[in-house]
Amino acid sequence: MDLEKFYKQFLSAFQQECEKILEDACSLPNNQLYHYTSFSNFQRIINNQILCFRDYRHLNDPTEILLSSNILKELIEEKIKKSVHPFWKEFSDIFYSVLDKEEFDKIKDRFIQIELIENNIYTFSLCSAVDSLPLWRWYGGNGVGISIGFRSEYFQPITDNELIEDNKKPRAACLKINYEKEYFVSIITRLLEIVEENLLLLMSFCEQNSVHFEDFLLKKGKFLAESVSCFLPLMPGFKHHGYKEEQEYRLYYMQNKITYKVECNREPDYFPYEIPGEYKKTRGLNIKEVSPEIASCLISLNSTKINYVEHHFLLDDIAEIWIGPCLDFECTKEQIIKILKYAEYDVNKIDTKAGIKIKKSEVPYR
Repeated sequence: MDLEKFYKQFLSAFQQECEKILEDACSLPNNQLYHYTSFSNFQRIINNQILCFRDYRHLNDPTEILLSSNILKELIEEKIKKSVHPFWKEFSDIFYSVLDKEEFDKIKDRFIQIELIENNIYTFSLCSAVDSLPLWRWYGGNGVGISIGFRSEYFQPITDNELIEDNKKPRAACLKINYEKEYFVSIITRLLEIVEENLLLLMSFCEQNSVHFEDFLLKKGKFLAESVSCFLPLMPGFKHHGYKEEQEYRLYYMQNKITYKVECNREPDYFPYEIPGEYKKTRGLNIKEVSPEIASCLISLNSTKINYVEHHFLLDDIAEIWIGPCLDFECTKEQIIKILKYAEYDVNKIDTKAGIKIKKSEVPYR
């Protein structure tokens, strides 16, 4: 077997193994998930039937990515100290170049086959907490906002055939936020073991088949770049235990593009689903830039631009709409019905089993 054929099969098996671990780490909800927001954002979401997915680097808790990367750094440092193989230092360099373009500029001369690495993760936050006082305070307009409850079926994985038949179904993975460091470490440790096992397998094949050293270096660099992307979906999935009360879930897209000097440029891969080309242009994965001051659905940043992704949904995907504890229920319900009607929802279905139920918060707000 030649190197190219071996590498293609080898990489496919590696990716499947990693995806299985990532799928195990993702816990699909059995019940509805809720998005707490201001009334103005609620109106915009319903009118457009769009959820705004933010770049994971721009989340409202800057420590969570730092927590994840610090844990990974510690585990990689242990590998560097204990292993006789030098590839862990290379892995570390590539990983941090993905998180920081300036780091990539420092190392790109050493990885001569890699022209560009682009890894972007876009997330949208929900939670399993129903009518939660802290969440009304933090995200629900300080009690004068709305909580949108999406049906659990909305978050189930779908096939490519279903994608083509109904392009408004979700194409994002659902990730349950983990607040326990030990569990997060166990997942990262297993992924690192898989990377090491496969690197040794690649080295063994090249040695046994007398592969030219330069060809081996090219494949090793390519594999290191590919393997780093397997860790990225987990980065926004771990938060400090102080946030445990939020009971958070996230929908996310991961866009991974690696450009090699020795190969033609390729289209980005989308984990965990490959998006049909015609829909890449029209639905859900169009990256946009907006100024923070005019995008109230996004957090305010010092930077002048924020990347986000538009993700479409159907009004029938909504099971409940909760009215904040500081709002007048009857007046607000009337406004919600008008908003739904304007969005062409069949208002006769409101408060029925098959339709959207409008509920009043019962928490004693103070």
